[in-house]
Amino acid sequence: MLYNGLDQGLAEEVHAQMASIIAFFDARFGVSVPGVAVYLTDNRNTLEDVFLDVTGFRMARSDCLAARGGTIFLVEDRCRVDGLLVLDHEYFHLLQIHLAGFGENTEGFRRATGPIWLLEGMADYAEAVYRAEVGLRTYQELRDENAFSVTSWAGRLEATGDRIFVEGYVLGFLAVDLLVQRAGEGALLDYYRSVSTGLSWKDAFSDVFGIGVDAFYEEFELHRAENRPPFHTISGSVVGPRGDGLRRIALVVVSSDGAQSSYSLSVADGGFVIAVPAEGWYTISINPPPTTACTMIGWYEEDTGFTASRRGATYVEVRGGDVEGIAVRLPDAWWELEPIEHCAEE
Repeated sequence: MLYNGLDQGLAEEVHAQMASIIAFFDARFGVSVPGVAVYLTDNRNTLEDVFLDVTGFRMARSDCLAARGGTIFLVEDRCRVDGLLVLDHEYFHLLQIHLAGFGENTEGFRRATGPIWLLEGMADYAEAVYRAEVGLRTYQELRDENAFSVTSWAGRLEATGDRIFVEGYVLGFLAVDLLVQRAGEGALLDYYRSVSTGLSWKDAFSDVFGIGVDAFYEEFELHRAENRPPFHTISGSVVGPRGDGLRRIALVVVSSDGAQSSYSLSVADGGFVIAVPAEGWYTISINPPPTTACTMIGWYEEDTGFTASRRGATYVEVRGGDVEGIAVRLPDAWWELEPIEHCAEE
């Protein structure tokens, strides 16, 4: 269904894409969700109203989501990857909910079926195999992209927590890729079938994937270290004015010519690692949470650790190896600093 006068051509796009997705996953995994409904809007406020009207509940903080009753909700301009609506990703979530046997109880589903990295990593994996099938990009290209992103995460898989953050997706994708190598692709949905029998998620995990989750965490970190892409990194820490490590500060590196960029988030002790795609000179901008395009408050400067002036930013040279020991130190009352104006304009 479309709202707010969206072009009728979008309805045709949704119908065609959903028919293709349902057929693909049915052929690949032997299961489908009956009676799928898609609600597409042009802004989040409308989506919140639609979600409340359809489900009777207030919507979580998301622009693209699957919900009980075989429903998918999307904000049109925010739910596209490589030009394609993320219906593939959200439909796989419907498969997970359907097979776990929780019916309308989506909160029970979330509590009983394990960590966010497993939930979202599977959906990202499913998205990748579908998009490889329709010829957008090869699975290896998508895997390599995630491997590069994972290099920019200093934390461990088990520390990603139970909230939906970007690191759960990129670490989760590669963890699920490893699970598929261990147990085969069919095990992904067998896991939810196993949960539906009443097993705890940890017991279902070890039964289906052939390894306990704690042992898998160790295996994954070793796998991750051994298969790190051949990129250089910039690493260091972010601290407050008293020297305390700051978590979830986004560090965005941009090359001097503007052609290359990547980012990372600081972990619990303030540590961060950022993979850089090429040698060169990079500035590091600083974005406190909640991280959006309009939260940048300044840049890394070598002597003081922080500057609010772009002209004062230190250019970090990456050449011939990794760069370590970058010390970002935020000033007093950094949380009250206004975002840089040109960032908000962009």
